[in-house]
Formats: sequence, structure tokens, C-alpha cells
Amino acid sequence: STSASASASASTSTSPLVDGSTAASTSASPSLTDSASSAITSLFDTLATVFEPFSRFASPYIHDLPHYFHLEHHPHGYAISLVILAFLVRGTISLPVHLWMRARVRRLTELAVPEWERIQKDEDLHKSIIRRCRQKGLSHQQYQNEVERELLAIRESLFKKYHCTLGPTKWVPPLLNIPLFLALSFAIRQSLLTPDSPLLREILPWWSAPEHLSQSFETSAAMLRDRGLDPEALQKLSRPMGPTLGDKDGSNVAPLAVGLLTFLNLELATKGRETVQRIIRLGKVQQDQIDEQSASVAHRANYGEKRTRTPIPLEKIKSDEEIEREERKKGGVQRWAAIGRGLSIASVTLATQAPGAILIYWLSSISYTLTQTIAFNLLDARTARRKVA
Repeated sequence: STSASASASASTSTSPLVDGSTAASTSASPSLTDSASSAITSLFDTLATVFEPFSRFASPYIHDLPHYFHLEHHPHGYAISLVILAFLVRGTISLPVHLWMRARVRRLTELAVPEWERIQKDEDLHKSIIRRCRQKGLSHQQYQNEVERELLAIRESLFKKYHCTLGPTKWVPPLLNIPLFLALSFAIRQSLLTPDSPLLREILPWWSAPEHLSQSFETSAAMLRDRGLDPEALQKLSRPMGPTLGDKDGSNVAPLAVGLLTFLNLELATKGRETVQRIIRLGKVQQDQIDEQSASVAHRANYGEKRTRTPIPLEKIKSDEEIEREERKKGGVQRWAAIGRGLSIASVTLATQAPGAILIYWLSSISYTLTQTIAFNLLDARTARRKVA
């Protein structure tokens, strides 16, 4: 009877992402909550339809995961198998794509951009454009437009030359990782929907029975053992019942962890880029100081006097267009950072409706991303320091 009551209490927390229903709202503003819940349900129904063929194909393999990793006798075989699955997928598919993207970015920053900056300062190029514009009778504004078009064309040709065009570099990783993440999430969901799914017989790994309930189980097991019940049947009858991999996490520990890890990953990725840029800027400032000192020594050697030229701040020699582009870029980065923070908060709400099996996969995937971000941040910072040393 104790097992039945515990099982019944656990069944009330069945995830709406499994059975497709939504829990009744108890909020003070039900209309807003209902509309948001309806929108989420509609989105999930659409995505479930899109990924249904893959979900049905992959569902039997999800059921057999513990057998592939020899964990069929482990009490948390499916939970551990989902962690291994997440790391295998990320390590064999996402990591190579990330390394491919980093190689393209490295060619962009180390080959294409420096060469383009040298071309921008090429006096012969500007003289040829001036002659061409004079022959056509163009105005100064038209000349500036012609220079900009010419430089943009050269930049694109350099990107193609070094195989670092921006479009694939920017869009291939998310266009691969996001559908892959969703496909596996819906495959796990489908495996929970299957009648007699073995995942529904496994308790959430972070759940533990209350002490009085555990004592009741032990007492019942001792009584049945004394009456000569078969050990295998005894194990099935007397094992504690609680929230399974098909139930929501009533403690909300896992959903909060999803949001926290997502937020932490976004912040570390941003801080990593800022650290590398700061190191590079510091190296450029140091190089400018060295160049200034060398020029001063050369001037003194040639003319016997110290050169007293006041350095011009970098901002003063930038064009208005360059300053405007930097401001737009900075604003875009800030907007994307704000969007990322908002999504990390929204992920908590979404995770509260997810079943335990999907939560385990999400936590594993996000943990892998976080580990990867930290590792590459340290590598990039060390590489940048070595280059400016």
C-alpha cells in the first residue's frame, strides 16, 4: 500500500512534454499563463510532427541504450546511458564542427584580415581608383563609394581565397547542433510514450525515498523474505517507488541547473572573447609604443634632437564610418548577450515541464558545452598571450 501511494503521488507529476497535455494554471493571471502555455504546446506539437519520423526510428535504440553500454543491471542504467549518449554525440559530431569553425576563424583573423588591412593602406590602389574616378568625372562622394565597393570586393575575394567566408562559419554550427539537439530530445520523448517503456520503471537518480518510506519498504521485504518469496520477485515488489524518468522533477533542482548552466556557458563564452580581444589590444598598444620609441631614436640619430610629436589617440584617426561600425557591432553584441540571458531564464520554465529523461540529456549536453567553452577559453587566452609576448 505504501508503494502504491508513493507511485500515485509520483504519477501526478507526469510531464506535459510526454503526454502532450498542460497542467492547469494556478497563477493569479490565468489568461496570460494559458496563452503562454498554449503557445508552448503549439510549438512542441509542431516540432514533434517535424521530428516524428526520426523519433520513431530512434525510439527502440533509446530503449536498448543500457545494453549497448553494459549497464542493463545498474539501477540507473538509463540515466547513465543518456549522459554517455550526450557526450558521444557532442564529441563525435558537434566537436568536429566546432573545430572546423575555429579553423576558419583562425584563417580569417590571421590571414585574410591582415592582408586586407595592408591592401587598404596601399597607395597604388587608391591612386588607380582616383585616376579611374577622374576619367569618369565622379564627385568626391562617388569616389568614396567606389573605394568602399572596391575594398569590399577585395575582402570577399580574400575570404574565398582562404576559405573563410562568413556565412558558413556563422551558420553551419547552429544549423547542425540545434536540429540534432531537438531530434534527440524528441526521440527520448517518443521512447517515453511507448507502452510499457522501460524508462518509466527507472527512478530519477537524484530522488531518494523519505526515511519512513524506506523503513516501510525494508519491513515489507523482510516479511516477504521470511515467507519464502523468490528473490527476483521480491526485488520487483519491494523496490521503492518514486518519480521516474517520465515524470517532471518536482524538486525543480534539475530545471534550475539547466538555466544556471546555460547562463554560465553564455557568460563564459562572452568573457572568453573579451579576454582575447583585450590581450590583443594590449599587444597592439605595446607594439605602437615600441614603434614610437624606435622612430624617436632614429630621428635623434639623423637630426641630433629628440622628436617631440604628441601621439594621436587611436579614436582621433578613425573615420566616422569606422566608429559607427564599431558602435553597431558593440550594440549587436550587447543585444545578443541580452537575448542569451533571456533564453537562459526561459529555459528554466521549459525545463520544469520536461520529463526526467530529457532533463538528464539536456544537463549532460549543456555540461559538455560548458566544459568545451572553458577549455577553449583557456587555450585562446594562452595563444593570444604567446602571440603578443
